[in-house]
Amino acid sequence: MNRIKNLEHVSATGWTAPLAGFIVVLALAALAPGRAWAQEFPIEEYFPLEYQAKWLYLEDGRAYVTSYLGTERVHGKSSLEFGEDEDDYDGYVLDAAGLWMVHEEDSYFTTPIKVSDRKVKVGDQFESTHRVEGEDVTETMKWIGPEKIQVKAGEFTDCLGILQETSLAGEIVSTSVTWLAKGVGTVLEEGKDEDGELYRSELIWARVQSGEIPADNPTYPICEYFPLGKEDSWTYSDGSSTYLYSILGTEELKGIRAVRRGISTLDYDTLVCDAKGLWEYGESRRLHSAPVPISPANVKLGTWRDSTNFEVDAMVSNRYTFLGTEDVTVYAGTFKDCLKFQLVYTVGAERTLAEEAEDEEYDEDDDEDEDEEEEDEDEERYTFFWLARGVGIVKQQEVRGEEVETEELIRATVGGKSYGDK
Repeated sequence: MNRIKNLEHVSATGWTAPLAGFIVVLALAALAPGRAWAQEFPIEEYFPLEYQAKWLYLEDGRAYVTSYLGTERVHGKSSLEFGEDEDDYDGYVLDAAGLWMVHEEDSYFTTPIKVSDRKVKVGDQFESTHRVEGEDVTETMKWIGPEKIQVKAGEFTDCLGILQETSLAGEIVSTSVTWLAKGVGTVLEEGKDEDGELYRSELIWARVQSGEIPADNPTYPICEYFPLGKEDSWTYSDGSSTYLYSILGTEELKGIRAVRRGISTLDYDTLVCDAKGLWEYGESRRLHSAPVPISPANVKLGTWRDSTNFEVDAMVSNRYTFLGTEDVTVYAGTFKDCLKFQLVYTVGAERTLAEEAEDEEYDEDDDEDEDEEEEDEDEERYTFFWLARGVGIVKQQEVRGEEVETEELIRATVGGKSYGDK
């Protein structure tokens, strides 16, 4: 559920006009015929705040994980924190009066936003007003449904929806709808982001008190999808140039045989795929401060691996997340049921004591400084890659902001079998 936190941004991006069509769509959803529910349901059944639960979502092609992060005191009550990490989370309070949202990320609402009573039914509506930059902002939560919702995690029947409208000076400036499944929580959210663009966030996988979703969650042996035979080779194209990758040899690392895969003796990755899974030990003659886990030996939905390394002069964080299987067509042909992974690679610039002292003297009222992009801000990159069984990487995409670089397999020889260029 997204709210506005900067009024200047709202007026600058002109939310109101592009929202018109989207509001019509949500209004039709609210009025759509369905089986009306006169009975009330405990909010906990549709909005579970479980300590051990985890949810994996896909938004505009990128995956993120939501889980319980801890508690803190907000407005004199214990707020449960749920989100991806300490920089991206929401705070909820569940008390005798109902469910409240008390903050989004580091934006704490002057007045808690009411989501529902302890028991909810279709047609219930709740309105709350809080202050943003000295202006009153009104949040309206209307419960709609029931609806059948289809997402990547499966089909969910009798879902309840929260139609949320954010108003400033009596004018609607943002609208979203969040669909909740009994015993699961949020399975789909659609709305407008702060730039006025439509977004869709859907559930891929979850582990809740009732079990794992989807229940049928097969495992895949990663080493069969990432072969490292000594005679193997792969040729890729980015549309303008071609690159030949091959196995350049092996080395012993603390009793483990690692394989060098790359373009040359100056440009390669040091990899291990064994009973513990797939690991990257280093790049181009430089070993990581600790091995980087990519995948367990048997991977399935709900699998992600986090790691942090100190590289030269910066801390580097990696998160590899398995996103499921897809058929992929590239220059070398069509490969069925490829494993798709997402890598989020974050570089945090190392800061000197002088830079930190300078920040303490920073004047927040200096508009020119506020408009400047800080050079030491963390850089985050997304890479997606697809693995075909018995072949290896058949496609890779690196995303930096609006820039997307794609490499596709042209030909390969793996395990004595040739692919492509037929």
